[in-house]
Amino acid sequence: MCGQKNAGRIVGGVQTGVNEWPWQAALMSGTHQFCGGSLINDRYVLTAAHCTANLSPSSLTVRLAEHNLATSGETTLVTRSVSQIINHANYNNETMKHDIALLKLSSPVQVGSTLLPVCMPLARPTYAGKTATVTGWGTTSSGGSSSNTLREVDVPVLSNSQCRATQYGTAILSTMLCAGRTGKDSCQGDSGGPLVFKDGGGNYDQIGIVSWGYGCAANGYPGVYTRVSKYLNWIKKKTADGVYCSGMSL
Repeated sequence: MCGQKNAGRIVGGVQTGVNEWPWQAALMSGTHQFCGGSLINDRYVLTAAHCTANLSPSSLTVRLAEHNLATSGETTLVTRSVSQIINHANYNNETMKHDIALLKLSSPVQVGSTLLPVCMPLARPTYAGKTATVTGWGTTSSGGSSSNTLREVDVPVLSNSQCRATQYGTAILSTMLCAGRTGKDSCQGDSGGPLVFKDGGGNYDQIGIVSWGYGCAANGYPGVYTRVSKYLNWIKKKTADGVYCSGMSL
């Protein structure tokens, strides 16, 4: 099954358990983690186009089953090079519309208890007023230091009309989703990582991709995410050669 959490940029959150979020990916440039992502099947990682728009596949690697970036041996790391970067063809780096990308791994990964894909959301979901969770190794304050250990924070999801009532106004498009409150948010370095929601079946669905925002956890400025449900057909088309696990809606 996809989206099964193991027991076990983030502002106002806590450190996760080791392998607690088994789909979390770290995008690496050499030994430097610069963005996040999520495993969606045995061959593809979902991330943000602003993380990868100017990169070549040879310039990055993907770490899976990672927890503490500064420690070796804590987990059984799975590292893959990238054979293809698939940025959305209509990504706009000014409006941040279509801020979504896929990384095709050089070879499939073996799915197991410590490495499991996240589920995709329903096509017509309603999450406003619900609580979701965002994870990442990003900074713990705006412009601050990043975290070596994966962190998580629960954030309230806003309706788009609520989000447009903030200072963001019409910058919030239908392909975006807002979540967060003062002191609780994603931050620099969390970009491309997953915002997940525990559905009625007990699986975690990825409803957002960390995209943009004003500062981190600033009053009146929630985090803005790419709304994954708007891209299900695009994801399905671009990842047709990947193997999805049972429970996946694609």
